[in-house]
Amino acid sequence: MELVYRYGVASWWQAPPEVMEQLWLGHQLDNRLVAVNAEHEQGKAAHWGSFPDVAEHEQALAAATDEVAAARLGSVSRPAGTADEHALPSVRH
Repeated sequence: MELVYRYGVASWWQAPPEVMEQLWLGHQLDNRLVAVNAEHEQGKAAHWGSFPDVAEHEQALAAATDEVAAARLGSVSRPAGTADEHALPSVRH
């Protein structure tokens, strides 16, 4: 018995028009949902930003988040050959 594998999918232009329409509608829905979510987040940020205490804490949180992100990037991009004090020991068989 000979087993033959075929990889890949049919080209988009070979799909029936009904499939193409559903794909297009799905993309349009996704685009609209992203837009609605962005509007909601902007409105929420504007509302909470109107309270001075909240705005102050948001700025502090943003600064702390940036500091943590910078520290994580710094820990990832080490020169080759440097050891990480928290790294797991190598396993030998």
